[in-house]
Amino acid sequence: MSLPSPKPEPPILHTGTCHCGLAHFTLLTPPLPTQPTTTCPCTICARNAYALIYVPRANITWQRGQDEMRVYCFGPRRNDHLFCPVCGSSVMLDPRFRYQGVPSMEGAPDVVGVNVRMIKGVDMDNLTFTTDGWQWKKPSPQA
Repeated sequence: MSLPSPKPEPPILHTGTCHCGLAHFTLLTPPLPTQPTTTCPCTICARNAYALIYVPRANITWQRGQDEMRVYCFGPRRNDHLFCPVCGSSVMLDPRFRYQGVPSMEGAPDVVGVNVRMIKGVDMDNLTFTTDGWQWKKPSPQA
């Protein structure tokens, strides 16, 4: 006899902004405490206090500020770090171009790392933190 699987909770529409309000977006996600929040130990994530959840790009809607965001890349230049040019808030991490031309990433879901510190009303004490980050492995072909 197996235990019943818990029902997935319905997604919630969250609002996010940078400190000054230039960046304003919504995202549709399962309740935040039900998903892992990544605190990457790399230098840029640690300095910017990133606490990331990975959300399908299609679940993020910009109300304003997307075109004004500045991008910073470093080291192997695998990810775009989006930050506000006015207040300096680290808003998102976008690995979009990381996938281009990389055979092992073919078929990877199109996700964006959203800094949960930008989400209005987030309770950091109720989140589950990990340092593993988002990983995707290409499925092996079925025999």
